[in-house]
Amino acid sequence: MSSPDPRFSLANERTVLAWLRTSLAFVAAGLGAATAAHLLQLTDLLVISGMAAAAMGGALAVGALTRWRAVQRAIDDEERLPPSRLVPLAVTATVAVSVLAVLSVVVQLLT
Repeated sequence: MSSPDPRFSLANERTVLAWLRTSLAFVAAGLGAATAAHLLQLTDLLVISGMAAAAMGGALAVGALTRWRAVQRAIDDEERLPPSRLVPLAVTATVAVSVLAVLSVVVQLLT
């Protein structure tokens, strides 16, 4: 059995690194929002949205590793690539955190 083209494995590696950058951005944004909310005594909803963003960053990192392994296995075995669950997860997380952040601003303005 011949080995797969190394460009596929390298592309898979670049993809997981991009997902890790995305997960780090979620963590950093979450920590920033939660810290700012705490220091400026803003609404707890902003703290919750920050914690949710940080948690989603961790979940995306785990998902990226899982996806990388599954894709690498498919490349090595010359099989079809598995479907991705990371994109829907990232979109859902972004929408949820955005809604919480907007709600926290509205609550802050009304109080």
